Formats: sequence, structure tokens, C-alpha cells
Amino acid sequence: MSASLAQAGAVNSFGALPLIVLTCGLIVDPDQDHQRMQTELLGLSSGSQQLFANQSGHNIQVDQPEAAVGAIEKMVEQTRQQALVAAR
Repeated sequence: MSASLAQAGAVNSFGALPLIVLTCGLIVDPDQDHQRMQTELLGLSSGSQQLFANQSGHNIQVDQPEAAVGAIEKMVEQTRQQALVAAR
């Protein structure tokens, strides 16, 4: 696990690859470090966006699975569109 974390920490850019940061909305006492890290993730790609799961705590896939599925579907659509543009 530590090797994986080190590899992930070494990434400083995804270029223009689509990136969605899915953020929970039901945290009563938000963790400032977590919020800062979410904002930093947005800076990894010029094609990033932040979506909010307003009915969810930290476990979005359990609390609001439709938000997680929607984010995945949106990512697939964006990736396909980017591939079509690149192929032209």
C-alpha cells in the first residue's frame, strides 16, 4: 500500500485528461485538510470538475450510489468525446 501511495503522490499532472472529483455534502464538521486535498485534485487536470453528492457522507458509493454511478457515466462520456476529437 505504501508503494501505491508513493506512486500516486508523485503524479503532478494529468494534462487535459477528464477528471471528476466527487465530494460528499453531509459532513457536519468538515475536515479542512480533506477539503484542501479535494481542491488540489482539481488542479491535476485542465479538464477537471467537482461534483457534489449532497445526500451523502464520506461513503458516497453506499449513501448515494446514484451520484457515484452518474459521475462514472459522465467520465466515460467525456473520455469518449475526447477520444473522438483526438482521432479527427
